[in-house]
Amino acid sequence: MSIYKNSIGAKQYIEPLPTKTMTGSAVTIKTINLETFGAIESIVAAIADAQLTGNCVVTWYGGTTTTGGSLTAIAAITIATADPTTGVIQIDAEDIVEAAEVAALLPAGFKSLVLKATGTNTDTLDCCIVANTHHKYVGLTPSAVTALT
Repeated sequence: MSIYKNSIGAKQYIEPLPTKTMTGSAVTIKTINLETFGAIESIVAAIADAQLTGNCVVTWYGGTTTTGGSLTAIAAITIATADPTTGVIQIDAEDIVEAAEVAALLPAGFKSLVLKATGTNTDTLDCCIVANTHHKYVGLTPSAVTALT
């Protein structure tokens, strides 16, 4: 995974993933441990070169453990065989928190994000993950804040 850091401390992670072959049921494309990864501002899964014989559903889930556990769907897209063989699915911090609230997991929230795809047997797709972390602000401690006059 390539990591890029900007001047205010936010990081952007870019990871091209190996080609995934569908099995007819949900196949895990990527699991992200949120306890070690950090707070996500937004995350995108860019699907390219999908070789489909039927529709493919790509879904981001929130997981109750760092390796997945019990999953709650956050967002999904369907890539149809008649469409171009590409697609993008993006979720942001608000989507993640809202899904955790609906699943009654607050204040702890999700411990992982899991990207899965469900397609016809032998269908394949290529994917790249692009994640942006929250900005890291420095100097914002109580001792660094002064009263306004």
